[in-house]
Amino acid sequence: MFQPHSTSGAQLLFVTVLSGLLLLGENTLESVGQVRGQISSLFSPLQSLANHSVQWIAGSAQTNTERRHLSAEIQRLTLENERLMVRQQRMHALESENNDLRASLAAAARLDDEFVHAEVLAHSPDPFIQRMVINRGFSARAATGQAVLDMNGLVGQVVEVGSLSSQVLLLTDASHQVPVTVERSGYKAIARGTGHPDQLELINVPPTAEIEPGDLLRTSGLGQRFPQGYPVARVVSVTRQPGQAFAKILAAPVAQTDRLDRVMLVYRTQTARDRAFATLEVVPGDS
Repeated sequence: MFQPHSTSGAQLLFVTVLSGLLLLGENTLESVGQVRGQISSLFSPLQSLANHSVQWIAGSAQTNTERRHLSAEIQRLTLENERLMVRQQRMHALESENNDLRASLAAAARLDDEFVHAEVLAHSPDPFIQRMVINRGFSARAATGQAVLDMNGLVGQVVEVGSLSSQVLLLTDASHQVPVTVERSGYKAIARGTGHPDQLELINVPPTAEIEPGDLLRTSGLGQRFPQGYPVARVVSVTRQPGQAFAKILAAPVAQTDRLDRVMLVYRTQTARDRAFATLEVVPGDS
């Protein structure tokens, strides 16, 4: 008779207990969530620092790679700029030449000179010998008599060639001479070294020669040892004394021969005129 009532009470008790458990679980989960949020907030700066560290390391690696590429590109552009400056110096000389057809054709051919960079390994320790050693030899087609330049002008010529290095006699050495022409007047002369790194002298120049301080001297091409048109020196003083057969003329080389760390070897191309002369050479033994 009381069984239904007892069953309803048991069900009510079960529902009550279940509700309490659900409320307890919800509170517990909420507390865990709060604790988890607090822990996450606590470690958030560390996580951010770790992320920034990873990004910084990745960025540094990329920056180093970009820096290496940039350094290589700067080096390439520097060398190319030196070549262009040398060619520009030649262009200034060609503008002052005769404009007839033959001179123009010869001038155009001379622009085809090739240049190979070389590093200066050593300068002569002897103050009376103006020489230096470069890191180009037979393997780089270096040859005795080859002209050597920097981006400003003539440095000297190769006098000894080894397998991997060569000796360069500087134009300031007392034994070195180079045919030059005065850019302004066209007067031809010989510039000789004085043994001083900042001084050349013009020899056997009469007092009436049209040369003045400030005149630029360029290679004349006479003797075919040095290509025509490269800057050599600038006249700094002209002394004309009555009764003297020759004027005393001093010039400063445009190349800083005592402070060079890189130079260029000139490889001359064969012009049509050179090929014509070559066909006229007599081979030993021919009659």
